[in-house]
Amino acid sequence: MTNSESAVRKQLVLFLCEEMKSCRVELEPEFVEYQVFLQRLKRGDFDLAVSAFLLDIEWNMKDILSTAGYFNYAGYADPRMDAALELGLREMDEDKRREIYGRAHDLWLEALPLIPLFNLNYYIGVRRGIAVPARRFAVIGSCGDFFYNFQGW
Repeated sequence: MTNSESAVRKQLVLFLCEEMKSCRVELEPEFVEYQVFLQRLKRGDFDLAVSAFLLDIEWNMKDILSTAGYFNYAGYADPRMDAALELGLREMDEDKRREIYGRAHDLWLEALPLIPLFNLNYYIGVRRGIAVPARRFAVIGSCGDFFYNFQGW
């Protein structure tokens, strides 16, 4: 079982199924929507689950860019982004989903609330104009003071 929003993840699972045949292990892939995937993970309703942060065009960045996102350490909030990401999760047609995520990407470029940093300890930089909520979990490696002021941000 894997969530179906990533084309790379989907191909990885299909490849795994083919490779396991040589070991006489038959796997039947099941591609589910992300929220269903999370619910089934919590219940233990799977034989084998495949998940990873694979940053291809299919990936829904709700965890990072939605107002209530689990990894939204910056407190970024945009109702248009929330609506686009929710719509993307509900759309099962790949071409339509790409269009939706394309619009979400444009919204991200418009606001540019955070940027990926290729550093082992800090993986995002938060734009200075984003108000970080006073009540938040302290997470090591989310965004430290040095990167908070990264290149004038």
